[in-house]
Amino acid sequence: MAPVAIESQPVAGNLLGHSKYDMPTKKLTSNVTQSQVHSYQGYDHVHWYVGNAKQAASFYITRMGFRKLAYRGLETGSRATASHVVSNGNVVFVFTSPLFDLNSKQPNLTKEDLELLKEIHEHLIKHGDAVKDVSFEVDDVEELYNAAVSRGARAISAPKTLSDDFGSVKMATISTYGETSKS
Repeated sequence: MAPVAIESQPVAGNLLGHSKYDMPTKKLTSNVTQSQVHSYQGYDHVHWYVGNAKQAASFYITRMGFRKLAYRGLETGSRATASHVVSNGNVVFVFTSPLFDLNSKQPNLTKEDLELLKEIHEHLIKHGDAVKDVSFEVDDVEELYNAAVSRGARAISAPKTLSDDFGSVKMATISTYGETSKS
């Protein structure tokens, strides 16, 4: 999985439907000074690839005190995957599962949807239900992304802005250990 950084922006909510967290800022412990790289604000969410997103979300809601935040699936226009977003305080999990087996006849899916399905299936075969991505909220996505890449981090996705009717979010992704990413 790759880590994903989400830039703090003054919007009503981000694409996951929750607002900015009041998390303490961690001090940088390397040779990088605070003026060189803006700080992390905290975790945004942890994204899991699971065999059954609805069941995983239901377990966390009924047994662990989480509440449902958002859903994406066939009913909302997602043709390849279903995602359930749950939270408990500042902890936010996104559970995503494929809607089709790779060997089944799939409806007219985009190239990106087919690539995502393949990625999810391969991840599930190799790891079972597991974390795919850890996302952090940061002060400046581009600055932190550039600093990480210049120090040897493997870039997965350069900074980009996603928008919808509820606001916008700037994201970038780098690789961490194994197949986990950081956004």
